[in-house]
Amino acid sequence: MKNYIIIFTLVFCMHLFSTPIIWNDPIILSSSGVNASNSQIEMDGDSNSVAIWLEGSALVSATQLLNQSWSSITTIVVTGASDPRLVVDSSGNATALWLEKSVLKTSTKLFGGSWSAEETLSSSASEPQIAVRSNGDVTAVWVESSVIKAAIKTFGGAWPGTADTLSSSGADTPQVAIGNEGTVVVVWHNVVATLDTILSATTTIGSAWEAETTISSSDSSINPAVTVDVDGGAMGSWFTFSQSGTSFSNVLVNVATKEKGASWQTPLVLSDPGVYDPSQLEILIECDSSKNTIILWKTSFDGCNFDIQSIIKKVNETSWEDSVTLFRNPCSISMDLSVPCSKHITIISMDNDGTTTNIQSSLTVINNALKNFWLASNPLNDTYNNGFPKIASGEENAIVYATALWITYDGQNNVLRSSNGLRTCVLPPENLAVVQSTLDFEVFTSIINTVTWSASPTSNLVGYLIYRDSLFLAQVAVNAFTFIDYNQPLGVSVTYEISALSSDNVESPLATVTLNPLKFWEE
Repeated sequence: MKNYIIIFTLVFCMHLFSTPIIWNDPIILSSSGVNASNSQIEMDGDSNSVAIWLEGSALVSATQLLNQSWSSITTIVVTGASDPRLVVDSSGNATALWLEKSVLKTSTKLFGGSWSAEETLSSSASEPQIAVRSNGDVTAVWVESSVIKAAIKTFGGAWPGTADTLSSSGADTPQVAIGNEGTVVVVWHNVVATLDTILSATTTIGSAWEAETTISSSDSSINPAVTVDVDGGAMGSWFTFSQSGTSFSNVLVNVATKEKGASWQTPLVLSDPGVYDPSQLEILIECDSSKNTIILWKTSFDGCNFDIQSIIKKVNETSWEDSVTLFRNPCSISMDLSVPCSKHITIISMDNDGTTTNIQSSLTVINNALKNFWLASNPLNDTYNNGFPKIASGEENAIVYATALWITYDGQNNVLRSSNGLRTCVLPPENLAVVQSTLDFEVFTSIINTVTWSASPTSNLVGYLIYRDSLFLAQVAVNAFTFIDYNQPLGVSVTYEISALSSDNVESPLATVTLNPLKFWEE
């Protein structure tokens, strides 16, 4: 008998899950008899939530530990607050940023503790933004006297006495992001020689800021967003547009990338052309811990309906996937995005079913088998007149947890509602291996690939699904741990993907093994 030994490589990728997030009945989170607005919510590394919002002009807060009820409301500022921002690090330490008229204030709450006395960062500020590193280092940026200012506070340290100036005069709409290795990138808009332009400045915590640099093309550009990956690479996104009087055309989403220590690359166009004023539109961009990136934006192609669209770029691919429309109606005016470290992407937006404005979520899992497959949940709300949703999500013990906030009009006031959702993740099989060999039937020889694996840790399974190069082959019994693929070509690379299937029809991530014919020989 002839035996061929094939060297194989083992990799893992994600396959889509078949069910969306299941949301609990919403509760009212805000105080009665007062208008709530401007909610912000973030989760720490253990899926505990911190929320802040305005009640009138008071800034208040509440916390929710995983699988527990919301705490009582704590007042941070009694009156005069506006434009709040919130970040939470992986250990649950929170930092709030807000304006009192034009005075920029901040306060910090350690996990399990109380909010600190407020501190002043600027006496003449607008457009505040804030970002946090996983270890608790915080960067705040804002506009002051038409320039972009920045201040960095390391965890346990103090805010600097003087903020850094990042831009030339005339700058606005700053955005900031921090990578876990310490790279900070700020982007903003300015008019340079009559052209609307996107600029950027970069630093590493503990170092001086680099000089501002232009990242947009020669087209008019506005409304930037930025993210930084785990290695310090950055990705910026913004709108380009054409304008004639009050009419807009060719409104396009652009993206540019920058590796750590390198220059910004030439921008790419990612979207179809829209027709709505881009200053009224929004872009969100996030990068997960594996350096997969998603961009979410609001646009309009008819000047009436708003389209919430998204696009994904996987770390192992050189090009972006096609963009996809997630929601489209006149009420899709607000959206939010959450990308925890687990490759789950959860989006929340306003939607309309012809009767009421709903809060709708949609979820995908970054995977190599299917693209642009989003799972929409039922509406989160149980009343009419809902809007301005926010979402945070995390993962613990193979369960995705999400918490959403939104505003509802109760007939007298705008109240803040909250809902918790989850989806159980089915775990894939383990220890995949594949070998190619021959079956000698004397009159002919068959080449076979034998794939083996060990059981998934998940208990409520009904079987395993087998794929070859993303083509479905078979479903085998839950106690089967071998699959033989007959009549295969000799020495040809092929990839097998195996997922576990639960009793409620939820499919796990794919465990993937590749037969890589780097070397074989005869005996």
